[in-house]
Amino acid sequence: DGKSISYTPNSNKTLATVSGVKSVSGISLNGKVINVPAAALNGTNVTVSDGYTLATNGTAPTTKAAWSLNGTNANYVQTTSAGYTLASDGKSISYTPNSSKTLATVSGVKSVSGISLNGKVINVPAAALNGTKVTVSDGYTLATNGTAPSTTNAWSLSGTTATYVQTTSAGYTLSSDAKSISYTPKSSKTLVTVKGVKSTKGLAIDTTKKIVTVAKASLNATKVTVGNGYTLALASDALKPTTKKAAWNLSGTTATYKSSYKTAGYTLASNKKSIAYSKATTAKNLATVKGAKSKSIPVSGKRITLKNSLLTKKVTVSGGYEYDFAADYKNATITGSSSADTIIACGSKVSVNGGKGDDTIKILGAGTVKGGAGADIFYYKSSGKNVISDYAAEDKISIASGKAATSTSGDDLVLTVGKGKITVVGGKSKTVTYIDAGGEHIYKDTADGVKFNAAGTGVTLTADYSESVFDLTDYPDYKNKVVTINAAKVNNELKIIANKKGNTITGSKDDDYIEGREGADLIKGGNGNDTIDGGKNNDKIYGGAGDDSLWGGEGEDIFLYRDGDGNDVIADFELGDKIQVIAKDIGAPTAAKGDVTFKVGDGKIVIKGGADKYIQLYGENGGELSQRYKP
Repeated sequence: DGKSISYTPNSNKTLATVSGVKSVSGISLNGKVINVPAAALNGTNVTVSDGYTLATNGTAPTTKAAWSLNGTNANYVQTTSAGYTLASDGKSISYTPNSSKTLATVSGVKSVSGISLNGKVINVPAAALNGTKVTVSDGYTLATNGTAPSTTNAWSLSGTTATYVQTTSAGYTLSSDAKSISYTPKSSKTLVTVKGVKSTKGLAIDTTKKIVTVAKASLNATKVTVGNGYTLALASDALKPTTKKAAWNLSGTTATYKSSYKTAGYTLASNKKSIAYSKATTAKNLATVKGAKSKSIPVSGKRITLKNSLLTKKVTVSGGYEYDFAADYKNATITGSSSADTIIACGSKVSVNGGKGDDTIKILGAGTVKGGAGADIFYYKSSGKNVISDYAAEDKISIASGKAATSTSGDDLVLTVGKGKITVVGGKSKTVTYIDAGGEHIYKDTADGVKFNAAGTGVTLTADYSESVFDLTDYPDYKNKVVTINAAKVNNELKIIANKKGNTITGSKDDDYIEGREGADLIKGGNGNDTIDGGKNNDKIYGGAGDDSLWGGEGEDIFLYRDGDGNDVIADFELGDKIQVIAKDIGAPTAAKGDVTFKVGDGKIVIKGGADKYIQLYGENGGELSQRYKP
């Protein structure tokens, strides 16, 4: 009111306090608001006394998040920059220092390119994947667009070996809990190997049952094997070997009987580990009938039955079979081959030519037979008239039943059995062997100088006998009957071979070789320089005129010497043997070089090896003579 002037002394009063600043520069008060500029801020929290509020232009803190790579770890880091924040009530300014925080870590990547976070799911793109396993820190899961691994199975062929290979491509697989991504590297694995095939086109595999089925397209003409614990199976189109039966083929009028044969094919082993290949076999020609009208020819075992309806009237057969021509095949010609044939002719008026080879021709009807070359057998069971046109020495006639009577007709030999007749053309002058109910017989023309007596116990060789050997085994009908052999009228050198009986044998006028064999024989050498072997048993041997060599053989033998018999040698004198000498002039024995010699008239007896033996001479009546040798 202008009435007074009051004095105010100096005084200080704190109206407001701002704590946490480094300077008052720029701090201003506007009413109750204190502005704290950035220059005054001190990197700490700022507060104000009651009744006031704060304001500031200090930089507020900012927060950013980003991926960074450390080796193969991708870290998602949140970074906060230093700054100031005014409290909502204006009472304080808080200071946030610089800071960083790893929110998530993904391990096993090569890059952070494209890695993204969506909530708690981290997507790892293919570009970041590193060919290893990827994991994530707790609280997060993963996702990826990386290529997943794929598996393919395929056959490959190298030469004749097929390999079934499982190939897995490289790729990534997210685990079921999405906590990891596993990496599968590229790989290949041989599941099975099949050897011996030509292609993989025919191979089918069941990996569950571990079976490989092989079809025709893959089969080669070789054995197929499988490994790796697998087994094999044959597809339905794979040919199996089959056996084709023997059968006839007819070409024109030639019927050929071919053997069974096998087709080529494949067989699965019992253990199913291999498939064997069998080559085809070739049918062989077993028999041929030329002159056939049909191929429906019955075959049973080794017999082929041929009926008239199947044949022409001229037939040639070959092959190792028995050809049985039925009774209705008549007025026909049958020819054999160059091998051994068996032909049965049951019809009448049949002409059979066996051809070369040792043939058996059976005549059950009637006809003419020509055996041809070879040792043929003519078998007859017939009441008809039959002819053998070319009987040879090696052939033989066999008569089924009855005994044959022999007779001649001109130059032919006729064998008659009941109502049947067999005419052997030119057989009169041949040696013909035939077998009937009485056994084996040999017909020989007696004009050859051999005469048997009616009983068959004696044989005389006449002056017509010109052979150099007489052997009883050449005469089957007599060989075991003959006791006496007389060759005194034979003028040529002769070898006589007796039998096992005790024979009386007289040699020829020439040099003889006589074998007595097993019996107790009486052997007379006759004229000539003879060699006599008594053989076994107790023999009596007389060399006769000429210089003779004498062997008694086993047994107690008697050697007879007559005055004028020449110079004889006893080659095997033994204890028990006797030397009987019928002569007046007998000299004393002499010994030289191991032998003993008795001089008898103009001749002598030499006992080979007798120098160490006691030798007593005997006279005509068997009495001892004074001449003896003592060693």
